[in-house]
Formats: sequence, C-alpha cells, structure tokens
Amino acid sequence: VLACIIAAISLIMSLWIQMAQILFMSFCMFEFAVGLYYASMCEMTKGFLADQERGNCSIITRLGMTALAIGLLWSSEDVNVIFLQCSIMLTATAAMQTILSATYPTKYPVSATKALGKGRKLGGEKNEE
Repeated sequence: VLACIIAAISLIMSLWIQMAQILFMSFCMFEFAVGLYYASMCEMTKGFLADQERGNCSIITRLGMTALAIGLLWSSEDVNVIFLQCSIMLTATAAMQTILSATYPTKYPVSATKALGKGRKLGGEKNEE
C-alpha cells in the first residue's frame, strides 16, 4: 500500500509542479516506490512459491504490466493525461489493498515459516536437521 501511495503522489507532483528539481525528486520517489514494491513482492512470494512457480508468476505479472503500459502510452500523447491515469490506478490499487487487508486480516500468515510448518525452508525444501 505504501509503495502505491508514494508512486501516486510522485506522479501527481510531476503534473502540478514543472520545476526541474521537483520533477527529478518525483522521479526518484517513483523509482523508490517501484523498488519497494518489487522487493516486497519478491520476499512475499519466496515463502509461498517454489523457484519455478515464482518465475512463472513473475513473467505473467510483468506481461500484464507491460501490456497495460503500452495501452496507456497509446491512449494519449499528452504526458499529463498518462500520469493522471497512472495516479488514479495506483490510488485505486492502494484502496483495494487496504480494503482486502481489512476484510481478510487472518487469511495470510505473519511469516512464511509459520505457513510452511516445521521442517521446511522458505523455498519448499525440507530441512536436513
């Protein structure tokens, strides 16, 4: 949720303020949010999916995001409209994540090791103890 909110704020800032320093700062904020998102998704899926499944899931997710990005770029030539559309989608994503986490608070375990149980590592292999 935090990554989506940071990314949305950075895109909205770039729409209203056209100073070079502010644009660079908003770009850095957006890149930080994307890095935060990918790191958290990688860490989250590491505990629940094996390596091969995690790779396939990542490929499918990135194909969808690439198709969405191409669709947004073809929809308008105005950069402000594209940034506004992205900000709206990021805000909607943050809202949906908040709603889902409030609706299903105990659906997902606190840690992956609790979900896997004793005797298992995060990748799905058994411990040699």
